[in-house]
Amino acid sequence: MKAILSILFVGLLTTISFGQTALGGGFSMLKAFGVKAPYFGGHILAEFPVDEYASFYGKVTFYGKQTGENFPVYADAINFNTSPSLLEVDTKTTFNYTTIEGGRRLYFGNGYDFGFAPYGGTHLMAIFNTSKVEIGDYDKSLYRLQSGQESKGNVFNLAFGLSGGVKNDFSWGTLYFEASFDYAILAFPSNQTAVNGYEQFGSPLLFTFALGYKKNIFF
Repeated sequence: MKAILSILFVGLLTTISFGQTALGGGFSMLKAFGVKAPYFGGHILAEFPVDEYASFYGKVTFYGKQTGENFPVYADAINFNTSPSLLEVDTKTTFNYTTIEGGRRLYFGNGYDFGFAPYGGTHLMAIFNTSKVEIGDYDKSLYRLQSGQESKGNVFNLAFGLSGGVKNDFSWGTLYFEASFDYAILAFPSNQTAVNGYEQFGSPLLFTFALGYKKNIFF
């Protein structure tokens, strides 16, 4: 699913990249409500003005992973003569975020491509989470993990959000800072590993921040 949406995003850029287009990228931070630590990453951006005060944009953001606390899984003895018959194995769960968003921005004051201006907008966001379980050492010749304990799972979310920011144009490009609030309206975990990771690291309420640079290109 992530690959398909990425291809559609690139196709969108190829299809509507005419006239004036801004391309850029920068640093990003995501804070999931109820999760102590934020996620850090980077984004790439394409923006297409429709007039002096409005534009459409698309953005892809990749965030690094977080590692959770140890929790046990269990392995059964392969041979009945092995003692103990049930072995507790330590694991760690890692969890990350990748987002693809598209929306509309409205600029105020000096507008889209001149000087300093605040802006606001709305967007839709597809969210992809990967949850992985890193399993500790145990003797695989004597034990095997109980069934249903997958080492990897995925969560797909669809969210809508509001954003606001400021930008300033220079002769060499545009700097911008933006903050967003998103609410996930659904979540589809692929297995129990995905559910466990999302319960530990995920949230339907997301706060994101982006600092970046973009440059107008004329075709």
